[in-house]
Amino acid sequence: MSMLKIVLTAVDIGLTNAWQQASGLGTGVGRVRPDICATQVRAAIDDVLLKTNDFPETWYDAQMRHQLLYRQRVTDLQREL
Repeated sequence: MSMLKIVLTAVDIGLTNAWQQASGLGTGVGRVRPDICATQVRAAIDDVLLKTNDFPETWYDAQMRHQLLYRQRVTDLQREL
């Protein structure tokens, strides 16, 4: 389960600190690097709990935001390979 889904579910049922109980989040079997995991957790908290980010308006915005969850360099996936 993604951190976003954990935070969304927690908010839906009124558990605003449930994200603190989540561990691993792909860093074990999934081998997600801890720094990438931390970036994704922070993004989920910002998006859901703090509501600091608007929903992407375009495919370009969405893909850039998604890429920043796991890398520092972003490319236009429709234009570059």
